[in-house]
Parts: sequence; structure tokens; C-alpha cells
Amino acid sequence: FVRQKKGECDELIEKAERLRSKVIIVSTEHEAGEKLQSIGGVAALLRFEV
Repeated sequence: FVRQKKGECDELIEKAERLRSKVIIVSTEHEAGEKLQSIGGVAALLRFEV
């Protein structure tokens, strides 16, 4: 995903970091990265206080 859509990815990462989010890039050379790529290439964990 990062290689294919570099500009979009950079913008998404910058926005996430401005919001103090943690960004993790997972290689498609790893099994988890392959699975993530197969479902669109981007994931997020959302946490809200209850």
C-alpha cells in the first residue's frame, strides 16, 4: 500500500501523527502484512473512554 499510493499514505501518516496517533507500517513480507494487504491495506484500532 505504501509503495503503491505514496502520496496518499504520507498524507494519512502526517494527519495521524498530528492527532498524536501511533502509526505502524507492516511489511507485506510478513504474514500479517499479507493479510492486511488482502483486506485493503489500512487498519485502525479506535479507543474511546467509557
